[in-house]
Amino acid sequence: MKFLRSLSDRWPFIALSLATTAIVLWAGLIVRSVFEPQTAIQTNVSSSAGPSSTPLPSWIKTAPPLVAPLPQQSVPTLAPTATPTAPAAKSPPPKVQPSAISRNSLPQARYGHLPYAEHLPENLVSIGTYGQGSNQRTESLDKEAAAAFEQMVADAKASGVRIIPISGFRTITDQEKLFERQIKRQGSPEAASRLSAPAGYSEHHTGYALDVGDGNHPEKDLKFEFEETAAYKWMVDRAQTYGFELSFPNNNVQGVSFEPWHWRYVKSGRAAAIFSVAHALQGGSASGNAAMDDLQ
Repeated sequence: MKFLRSLSDRWPFIALSLATTAIVLWAGLIVRSVFEPQTAIQTNVSSSAGPSSTPLPSWIKTAPPLVAPLPQQSVPTLAPTATPTAPAAKSPPPKVQPSAISRNSLPQARYGHLPYAEHLPENLVSIGTYGQGSNQRTESLDKEAAAAFEQMVADAKASGVRIIPISGFRTITDQEKLFERQIKRQGSPEAASRLSAPAGYSEHHTGYALDVGDGNHPEKDLKFEFEETAAYKWMVDRAQTYGFELSFPNNNVQGVSFEPWHWRYVKSGRAAAIFSVAHALQGGSASGNAAMDDLQ
């Protein structure tokens, strides 16, 4: 009886709770009936394609998408990994004669010949004549080189050897004419330069260089056969004592043909300075590199 009396006292609250629950359930059913068809339609759209798809209600067609579609991205194709290979062995560089290396690489040189200034005429002295009749000419050198040459000639004569001067000092104008004649004979400046220097690049301009011959064998003047004469062999053995050296030996770095008749004086301070680069080139690769640096 006590329980019934308590229940009768709370009945208004119980009735209110039941009514509230019924309203919530009813509202839930309404909400479900509204949103559940939209989900089904959206599912059909995503799973079907083409004109046979189920038509959508107008309110769905005009509704903006909830999530923007992601852009399609292409998957990069990976190139197959190359199998590492050992580097190819380097072949040794071909052996080249010194003349072939330097002929076109000497700084400020022309066809392998170094530049030289023309000697002052007042410092030249005669060292003798060459030729006969109308072809006879007087040859000269700088007074320092001339004194050394005359002493060498006298000492050689005492040994039965006749050293004669063929060509000493030469002007740039004379050298230009000589080189032009050589071009006509050889066919090109490159070929001519192996036997003669272009104007402005001859050691003869300095007054410290000369061509010599053997007085007993004039037929070998300015020919490679001069190497066979007693005069050449005597100079090879003794010319250095008098301050002379062969300008263009075999396989010289400048690439000029072997000239057994062409010698230069290098003993005095002035002469040594004039031929410092050429002398260094002839002396070896290490000093030759330093000499080429001096020209730059």
